[in-house]
Amino acid sequence: MSDLHNALRRGPFAAAFTRALGLTKGVEGLERAGETLTPIVDLWARPEWAYLRREWLLARTGTDGPVAGEFTGVALLNPVGSGVLATVESAAFWAVGQSAGSLQRCTYAVALAALPNIVGRGISRDSRAWGVGLSPGRCLMYGGTEAGDVGARLEQIVQPTATLGVGYFQAAIPYVLTPGEALVCQLGSLNLTGTVIFGWRERLALPGELE
Repeated sequence: MSDLHNALRRGPFAAAFTRALGLTKGVEGLERAGETLTPIVDLWARPEWAYLRREWLLARTGTDGPVAGEFTGVALLNPVGSGVLATVESAAFWAVGQSAGSLQRCTYAVALAALPNIVGRGISRDSRAWGVGLSPGRCLMYGGTEAGDVGARLEQIVQPTATLGVGYFQAAIPYVLTPGEALVCQLGSLNLTGTVIFGWRERLALPGELE
């Protein structure tokens, strides 16, 4: 079958449409469906379709501290030159002892200097995407302690209780993390062990998205 004169080829999306609907090999999905139907197919509506768009669903927990006179923090870093956009969909913290927590933004270099303890890459939330090293993602999590704020505060909340409560950030989430930038969750009380949970998705940026 020859190419259609009006074929649409936009990165992974045309292929994702074909795979999402289970169309047979060789069918020009976007064009042929439009000839006989008026389909409404939202390729972002279902979490299992992220894989079809070559977008990785990731999450990870990091724990650090305590150090006397310093605030514990954990950061999600998007390396310089990674070529990916990371959309943070959830961020939460829990401390051993009730504490406030703030979500902060800063550069990759600032976060790495303040929080040098490697946690690792995100762990896939889709078992189809487990690659070498158990993660297809490029963003990294680091932890550590610092005497003051690591970055600029976006949101601050208080952990509900000292033993069971998890503090969930809402006003600053979702957050789009670009290459060379970092998102930090830092406790507001000194000398505490803190755990931070990030849930995010990564994909290669399309032409023009990082300009």
